[in-house]
Amino acid sequence: MIFGFFGKKKREEERRKNEQLRREFKVEKEALETELELLEKKLNVELESQDGDRTTTLSRYPRRIVELRIRIDAINRKIEKIVDPD
Repeated sequence: MIFGFFGKKKREEERRKNEQLRREFKVEKEALETELELLEKKLNVELESQDGDRTTTLSRYPRRIVELRIRIDAINRKIEKIVDPD
């Protein structure tokens, strides 16, 4: 009976810890998605503009966009790996 209580308490603690991790990852993911969206909009605006230097625009933004997509994908995989204790 005592062991069941401690096992249940441990599972609840682990569940809370996993939930906290999920929330942190989701907040980070949302921030990265917002940055990605803004960069893509900025890239589109600068590419449509005839005034700007296209070589600078094309070299600077796509690299950061790819980095953001990679980080978002990594966060998604981390979220999927978090398992709730049964």
